[in-house]
Amino acid sequence: CISCVIDQYAKVFDLSAREKKILEEYTENYTALRQCCSMQMSKYELIRLNGCPVTQYLKLPEYPHCEKQNLRKIEKDIFNSSIPINKVNLEYNWAKPGDCVRFRSRVASGRVFNDRVFTNCKNDLIVVKTGKKRD
Repeated sequence: CISCVIDQYAKVFDLSAREKKILEEYTENYTALRQCCSMQMSKYELIRLNGCPVTQYLKLPEYPHCEKQNLRKIEKDIFNSSIPINKVNLEYNWAKPGDCVRFRSRVASGRVFNDRVFTNCKNDLIVVKTGKKRD
């Protein structure tokens, strides 16, 4: 429970109600971006973007429901947040508005988990082909 963890931190760091709300909103938005907008996105979103059926996963607690999220708004909200963005591994991770479309397009074209090649619609998704040429 994310809000439970934030409640604990709020006590330790004596956060105000406003600071706690900012942290909760940021964490919720960050979770959506992490699961829906990077080269390390949720396996369920990855298979969905590659045209695979996901109806059997919709009721699972870990299913991210990216298709119901307003990802452009989330991008803008997190970018304009008072909490700074830690920009690391920009090739694989979200850093600015527009990255979500870029990563989702890349994944939908068959590139998945850290630029590996999408191979099938199975949920086991242990993908071993890298798609990169070896010298």
